[in-house]
Amino acid sequence: MEATLIGRTITAEMTLSNRDAMVFRMLIGRQALRQGFVIGPRRSFLGRRAPKPVRRQNRGAQ
Repeated sequence: MEATLIGRTITAEMTLSNRDAMVFRMLIGRQALRQGFVIGPRRSFLGRRAPKPVRRQNRGAQ
């Protein structure tokens, strides 16, 4: 599947599982991130959070 991360489109293998009760709706694996990304484990949302309406839509809220 193609995924866009911080304006860059990569091809990544995806699996489907119900993550409704979990904090992060999607996990991005090491294989996908090896395509030129550097991980800063002490930082979060470096690509900026999605706007609130998008976050609500992703959670299934009306």
